[in-house]
Amino acid sequence: MARKWLKELRTSKGLTQQRMADMLGMSRQYYHLIENGNRKATLDIELAAEIAHIFRISLKKIYDNEKGVQA
Repeated sequence: MARKWLKELRTSKGLTQQRMADMLGMSRQYYHLIENGNRKATLDIELAAEIAHIFRISLKKIYDNEKGVQA
């Protein structure tokens, strides 16, 4: 299932998938798969922490969004 919440956060900050991938140290293609829910069915804590830092949100917010995605 796609991570609509992640795409909305990214676009609200004016970031491209390429820029996000660069910030996370991965390829744009891999980031695309994560955002679309085709990889990382469950975000690991390191990736979740990096996303939280980039968007200045809590890990709880990411957890809540992920719970909604997987429900």
